[in-house]
Amino acid sequence: MLKLDAWIKELNTKILEREEHIAKKMLKLDAWIKELNIKTAKKQAEAQEAKERKEKLIEEVRRHFGYTVDPRDDKFKEMLEKKEKEQKKAMKEARKKAKEEQLVTKILAKQDKQEGEAIAESKEK
Repeated sequence: MLKLDAWIKELNTKILEREEHIAKKMLKLDAWIKELNIKTAKKQAEAQEAKERKEKLIEEVRRHFGYTVDPRDDKFKEMLEKKEKEQKKAMKEARKKAKEEQLVTKILAKQDKQEGEAIAESKEK
């Protein structure tokens, strides 16, 4: 009888612990759902942006030829590849330029900080 009571008591404590664990996870559920929605929205936006970029390239190629061209045509494909390479090169250059600008601002901020410290030290003396 004592063993049965102890077993029931142990079982009840395990159930309570499990319920508490589930309750803690349920509190985090809203945050997880928001995070998931943000990720999916970001992916959809990126996909839409890529699609618009592709359509823009296709339109540029069509304007280059001056008439409607079948997208399966070899000339069209060659020109599209050329435009895509140009666009990738321009994007790479823009990223490189932005990175350089960011580095320059970081260096300037560091120099300003050092100059400020040097001025503060000279005033203390």
